[in-house]
Amino acid sequence: MIEDDANIMELVEIHLKDIHCITTPAINGEAGIKLALAKKFDLIILDITLPDINGIEVCRILRAEKIATPIIMLTARSEEIDKVIGLETGADDYLTKPFSIRELIARVKAILRRSELSKAAAGQPKEIVVFHDLMVDPMKRKVLLGGNKIELTQKEFDLLYLFISNPGKSYSRSNLLTLVWDMSLAGMSIP
Repeated sequence: MIEDDANIMELVEIHLKDIHCITTPAINGEAGIKLALAKKFDLIILDITLPDINGIEVCRILRAEKIATPIIMLTARSEEIDKVIGLETGADDYLTKPFSIRELIARVKAILRRSELSKAAAGQPKEIVVFHDLMVDPMKRKVLLGGNKIELTQKEFDLLYLFISNPGKSYSRSNLLTLVWDMSLAGMSIP
């Protein structure tokens, strides 16, 4: 967490411990950059208004250094342009102060969940998978059932490949939206 306000740092740290997260503090941009370059983190919570390098520049530097760690900007800057600049610079989410700690924790959980799902999806085997008389070839995006070619849409193929490469594993609707449709339920109204 790159934050110069000790009270906010302490508040967030206490609540992140409740979800079994360990916080590594940095009180300015330079210290945050050094930490992010030296150690792998699951998430960076970044204030924009810092005493040395502002958070936008910190984000820009980290992305230029190919640091792909998800970043949540947590800042008092609430203008639309600030949000747009933060997100376009490479932040994954943006939350303004004063903030709801429950909302922050929900956003942290969502980002960590998506990150884990992406890692799992990236680790999927890319070889041909055969189950009884069903053959799925991910490189050619071809499906044969009993020797007959089955025509599937791109998403149907992605779903089938996900299921056949992970037998016995169940997925929530949220998981499927993230893994196959590359979207999350955040902000969607579900009947």
